[in-house]
Amino acid sequence: MRRLIECVPNFSEGRDHKKIEALVAAMSGIKGARVLDLHSDPDHNRSVVTLAGEPEPVAQAALRGVGTAAELIDLRLHRGEHPRIGATDVLPFVPVEGVTMENCVALARQTGQEIWARYKVPVYFYEEAALRPERKRLESVRSGEFEYLRDEVLRNADRAPDIGGPRLHPSAGAVAVGARKFLIAYNINLDTPDVSVAKKDRSHDSSFEWRPAAREGYRHRAKGSQARAGFHEPYRFRADLDSPRFRSCAARSPAQRLLDPEQRNRRLGAAQGAWPGRRRLLAAGKF
Repeated sequence: MRRLIECVPNFSEGRDHKKIEALVAAMSGIKGARVLDLHSDPDHNRSVVTLAGEPEPVAQAALRGVGTAAELIDLRLHRGEHPRIGATDVLPFVPVEGVTMENCVALARQTGQEIWARYKVPVYFYEEAALRPERKRLESVRSGEFEYLRDEVLRNADRAPDIGGPRLHPSAGAVAVGARKFLIAYNINLDTPDVSVAKKDRSHDSSFEWRPAAREGYRHRAKGSQARAGFHEPYRFRADLDSPRFRSCAARSPAQRLLDPEQRNRRLGAAQGAWPGRRRLLAAGKF
């Protein structure tokens, strides 16, 4: 039986093409692992790479990417719209075929140990790989971002990394390593540079209608979905509504689940005089 996983490292660099190329090159050429996709965003100042293949080779490719990111990316100089705690911000492993979630949890934890041993970058575990229930959600791990977390870990033991530290790496920060199901992100751009349109009146903002009060509950949203408030994209001169991120597709198809958020965003944008513009569906599926 084939054993296939996906790994989706997110790097805090989306503007310097030479650095992005170096990251991809570091993860390429490993037998049993392939780089399937690269998505870079200058406003987020972030690049997302999709790796797939056999578990051990994929983990080795990911480790090379983490090491290269630690060499090339200095978070003290990094500016972007996306929250982050590390040069390699997140490193999730996803079971695809012939591999269980438990296998991915074990691989995530082994990879986390290797990251600290090789590069002295501290590690937090999240999602199914979390060692503490309060760290299952990535937002909890990443709260305050690099600039706050590097000081908070020295005064609050509850924020210390799971491996390494307690100090963060001075330039590469920390990395959140996890195991999770497939994720689908759906972003909608409003045809205005005014970010207040996306943020205005949070009690009626559709992005907050999607936010779950609890993992288990529904509230005008798909189970397992998340959302962030709007932000400005200066490179594109527009505002953006960051989307729900679906992790469970058992009850309805992803396309059906995106229909209601799309309609809500149309109503929100029209009410504020900013119609939804370009949509971005960022999906990871079986291949």
